Amino acid sequence: MAESNLTRTWKTCSNSMKLFEKKDDYIECKLCPHHCQLQSGDAGKCSVRKCDGDTIFLSNYGELVSIAINPIEKKPFRKYLTDTKTLSIGGIGCSLDCKFCENHVISQGEKHPHCKTFSAEDIVSIAVEKHCKSVCMTFNEPTIAYEYLMDVANACHESSLKFIIKTNAYVNKEPWSEICKLTDAMNIDWKGCESRYKDVTGAEDFVILDRIKEAYKAGVHLEISIPLYDFVLEDIKYLSKLLSSLDKDMPCHLLKVNPSYQFSERPPTDPSISKQAKEIMLLHMNNIFME
Repeated sequence: MAESNLTRTWKTCSNSMKLFEKKDDYIECKLCPHHCQLQSGDAGKCSVRKCDGDTIFLSNYGELVSIAINPIEKKPFRKYLTDTKTLSIGGIGCSLDCKFCENHVISQGEKHPHCKTFSAEDIVSIAVEKHCKSVCMTFNEPTIAYEYLMDVANACHESSLKFIIKTNAYVNKEPWSEICKLTDAMNIDWKGCESRYKDVTGAEDFVILDRIKEAYKAGVHLEISIPLYDFVLEDIKYLSKLLSSLDKDMPCHLLKVNPSYQFSERPPTDPSISKQAKEIMLLHMNNIFME
């Protein structure tokens, strides 16, 4: 791994855009709707975007906790590059704090003892060597590592690989638009309508509907995951009607939620709830999968 690749920051990133704004006594992050107001030494809610007094930068460029070869169906993608392998990569941090998160050790962590640094070129080399057709940023929220995401995406396309992400889509419109230009496929999590979404994720704004519509309009292949941490009939009906207005064939994944993190005392999703949710969604959508 070349040293120049390991030390890249937003200042040298070929896909960098201005993701912060200087104010009188702080610097505001412009990547996601939290709009964190940071002073020198502070980190945003994601834990990886930090302030040095002059800028806000990605502090863990290329640092990965997990790297694995998976069937693409595991991400899950059921209608994209079926029966192929994807190189799954993920690091530390997240823009949300979901109470049921099964990856909370890395998504809510600041450091991890097993982090290793990989350049975008390193990732592509591994993917090609292992005969993967794509690279998937997953495990934690990929969009918080905006600069690394864009570099990996470009490197993938230069080697005829597809670039895909598993995301919460909690991103501001301008950087999301740039991400959509370079991302071939996305699996976006839907975690309920506005009040329940904010309560369970810690989000301060409800932008996911706009992000789904924008990604669809940009021509990104979309699949939607619905974690069934609670079951609210109206939420499922609402989402079904929304998605059917875009594309009735858009694949939707009903995810069983297991006890974890702040929901560690709750039972796993009852199979009867998953079945009922599927029946409701099939009234409006054609491709529903129970994961």
